[in-house]
Amino acid sequence: MTWAQTETQKRVYAILSADATLSAQVNGIYDHVPQEDVDYPFVVIADDVWTDRSSHTTNGWDGDLKIHVWYRGKGRKVLHEIMETIDGLIHCQDIAAVGWKTVELRHNQTLTFVEEDGVTLHGVLDYNYLTVKI
Repeated sequence: MTWAQTETQKRVYAILSADATLSAQVNGIYDHVPQEDVDYPFVVIADDVWTDRSSHTTNGWDGDLKIHVWYRGKGRKVLHEIMETIDGLIHCQDIAAVGWKTVELRHNQTLTFVEEDGVTLHGVLDYNYLTVKI
């Protein structure tokens, strides 16, 4: 049995890491915030929350996915360009694992803010999706 959560994260990583435009824009795609020195900008696939939406006849999950982008530079233009690329790859796509189907995927919210260091810009893309076992 494939656990939908793990396999969905792998699929999102595969979609993002396979894109030449995004690869040219960032210096890495991670599933955790790197603790070692890394070059900015970089992307982190994280903060997934899953709610069981199964019925008597269907096995389903409602998922919340957050994709973070960190950037150090002047202005937010580059940060916004990276986020736009990611959204173009993820929004309204079937990101479900093998054996599952994305019924709906929507972009809920985009946040950008300056981290406490006063230098690092942080962007968050927030998605909600429903996936069912096929």
